[in-house]
Amino acid sequence: MAGWMRYRYVLSLMLCTCGTAEAASDEVLPELSAFVEAARGYSVESESNVVELELTNANVGRAWASLAPRRSVTGNLTRNEFDQTLTVPEVADTSGPRVFVAENQRELQLELVVPLVAAGQWTRIAAERRLRDAQRWRSQARENAIELLVTQAYYDFVGQSQLLRTVRRSLDATSERVRRLESRLASGLASELDLDQAKAQEAASVQVIAAVEADVAQSARRLMTLTGINPRSYVTTGIETEVEDAGNADYWLSGIGSNPSVEAEKATVDYRERAVAAAWLDVTPDVEAFARQSLTNAPGFAPERSVWALGARATWSLDATRFNDIALAQDRASLARLQLRRAANERRNAVEDTVLRLKASAQRVFAARIEELASRRALESTLQGNRAGRNTQFDVVLAERDLLEAQGAKIQALAALAYLKRVLELESGRSWAERQP
Repeated sequence: MAGWMRYRYVLSLMLCTCGTAEAASDEVLPELSAFVEAARGYSVESESNVVELELTNANVGRAWASLAPRRSVTGNLTRNEFDQTLTVPEVADTSGPRVFVAENQRELQLELVVPLVAAGQWTRIAAERRLRDAQRWRSQARENAIELLVTQAYYDFVGQSQLLRTVRRSLDATSERVRRLESRLASGLASELDLDQAKAQEAASVQVIAAVEADVAQSARRLMTLTGINPRSYVTTGIETEVEDAGNADYWLSGIGSNPSVEAEKATVDYRERAVAAAWLDVTPDVEAFARQSLTNAPGFAPERSVWALGARATWSLDATRFNDIALAQDRASLARLQLRRAANERRNAVEDTVLRLKASAQRVFAARIEELASRRALESTLQGNRAGRNTQFDVVLAERDLLEAQGAKIQALAALAYLKRVLELESGRSWAERQP
């Protein structure tokens, strides 16, 4: 008996320790949307999305800058062995000694170049803008993936917390029954077998509490890592979700084209095709105008040390690498089209699988509710029979275990259902609110 009392003391300490892990305030746990919104600005993935989008914006700006007027300043300072001059007869303004090479020759040239015809570069700008669109869609796809992680962790935490409360209530009832059986055993109205079975049930409940408490801590840590919010600071309630039939998969499949992953691949295909057009246009001549101002202390026959010039030039390059670039761009475009088909097929399979899983989860919820109701009635009948002497303590233990398993199955089924409903919306691009029954 002394050993059992020590066990009861340890048990009370464990329950007190578990109780301290509960909410430190009476504030109710925020809704899922609050955690999703917090994750958008907190998670590392969200920050990387912002940086990658800034990189694509910089590439677009760089493409535009290639068409902007170019300004250059070139200065030369040369130390020559001696001056090279020529004395010109007195004719007009060029008479006198003319310096062609100065001993300390100084030259300065300022040039402004304005592109006039650069068809390939204009097409490349449009291609970079489509690549930026692809990055935006990929960022949205990553945001959806983050939301699914948050959703899963959220419902895991709420479900495990609800299960923990259920197991603790079961343990409280078992501990009360143990105390009653100890009193009845002292009065000779109960057997050692009944007491031992109740004690075994109590010890089993403690083990379940320890396991569930670990699951609660893990899900809370995942949720806090994603959002920065500690969910254990709040009071949790049960999972509330409407059991809806996903119906025919055609409605959900009709939105696959608007899925961010598919949209990203569409934009990538467009980018690659524009890159092919840009590669072909790079074969055409580029035309640019220029304005130049030159200053030197060795003007030669020039009447002034500072002269200006205006002009235009065309550049036509037909080297073999141009045509290799065209072939390479065409191969990349073909690969992008295949990736688009693969992404669409993956989304289609994912939506169809989620519809099937959702239907199974809905059936599990219905079955778990029926099981819980039947198990509760069975436990009440068993307790009445036990008080009347028709059922043994072992029958009560089995009935309580059946009820606890039924409650756990219902909680898990509801959590899975709520999670899959959001998965289906994000994967298909469709909403439950817009679905026609």
